[in-house]
Amino acid sequence: MQRRRFRRQSGPCPSVLQRTPLTARHRGAQCRPPRPRGARARLRRGIITQNVDDLHERAGSSHVLHLHGELRKVRAIDDDSLVFALRPGECTTPDTVIRGHHVRPHIVFFQEAVPEFEPATQLAAEADIFVIIGTTLSVYPAAALLRYVRPGVPVYYIDPNPADVPSTAHVIKAGASEGVRRLAEILLADTAR
Repeated sequence: MQRRRFRRQSGPCPSVLQRTPLTARHRGAQCRPPRPRGARARLRRGIITQNVDDLHERAGSSHVLHLHGELRKVRAIDDDSLVFALRPGECTTPDTVIRGHHVRPHIVFFQEAVPEFEPATQLAAEADIFVIIGTTLSVYPAAALLRYVRPGVPVYYIDPNPADVPSTAHVIKAGASEGVRRLAEILLADTAR
């Protein structure tokens, strides 16, 4: 079977959601968070995610910055500061009006600016440890967050096929579940010393 190749970009294009907006939202609503996200909820002070689902929150995380937006929310086309949460099963179309405003999905489309990048750089700069899980580090600007981590702050990178990272980063070559388990062991051993 031949693998399909896609260009790496920083978000979906609007035509994808216009064709299948309900399918994408309903699939996300029916998903259950895998174990690593639950473990991350216990380890974290703040999570920066490129995912547009709400699985981190459903796993118990309360400090989640969605770099590329949230699929279960919409925002006013004429005022980006007006964001509305969708109720389970609630549907929108390009003609949907909420409180007098036409709305669009609250996500970053291809080639749009990433409005949450500045707050993400602040979180990276304030981190006591910085953990990267399951990414190729090839989607920008998210891949650049590593540059905002203060010198001397431990960086852990968990991925079964890790990309090149600075030699100061601790690479855990494993999937998310196994890698987070190993990271927890490392951190607990460090605190026991």
